[in-house]
Amino acid sequence: MSFEKKDQRLSAEQNSILEWLFANIPKSTTDAFGIRWMPGKWGLTSTPSSRAAYSRSLKRLEERGLVLRQNQVSGNPYTQMARASKDEPHNRTTHVQLTQLGEELAATLFSERLT
Repeated sequence: MSFEKKDQRLSAEQNSILEWLFANIPKSTTDAFGIRWMPGKWGLTSTPSSRAAYSRSLKRLEERGLVLRQNQVSGNPYTQMARASKDEPHNRTTHVQLTQLGEELAATLFSERLT
């Protein structure tokens, strides 16, 4: 998948979320739900409008196949297990996983920022 088309470019906020996830998700994680989604604890602003903006950015990243939002409390409402695809039902986000495509793009973004 290419992100060169104008309608597929990622916003600065989406880029920063991907970079943060890439830098902070343990590469050897065994947690099926991914990393805890707590932007307020990461030093990011935590106002109602900023939380809504982060939520929209995560949803857009998931729609592009770059992350998978999880709910560890209830999981998939039908199976109580981690979601395997964005097409499965979703209630609220407690954890986030990078997909393979998301990890590849985040690695590129992260390395470009360091050079």
